[in-house]
Amino acid sequence: MNVYETKELLPQTFFQKLFKKQPKQNYLIELENLLSAKENDILSLNKSDIQILDKKYKVKDKLFQYEREFLLDRFISHCLWDERLSDSEKEQLSHLANLLDVSEEHLNKRIAEEGKVILKKKVQLVIADTFSLPQKVKK
Repeated sequence: MNVYETKELLPQTFFQKLFKKQPKQNYLIELENLLSAKENDILSLNKSDIQILDKKYKVKDKLFQYEREFLLDRFISHCLWDERLSDSEKEQLSHLANLLDVSEEHLNKRIAEEGKVILKKKVQLVIADTFSLPQKVKK
């Protein structure tokens, strides 16, 4: 199962061509394409890979912060599909958070939130199993 998908870039509008500007949305598309190409080897990505895109699209520090966090959140969900985080996955998540300029606080908060969801499901299963046990019938 792929976390990220490769997409086509949006064409420039007439005015973007005239003023030699790239559609800002293409920044996010290229960023996701980069992650898609390396999602099985996140640790091979470098900060310079992201900085090249930042420079190309003239992206300032906190521009697209929500979208960057969302890209990280998707990788968190991918890592937790088996309801656990390995040391390797923790390292990848920390590396990706750093690359995307997403705080460790956000990373830890999202992992905790996902953990609560997993725990809630487990508790519900235990409760469901408890109530579905055969009852002794008194005669």
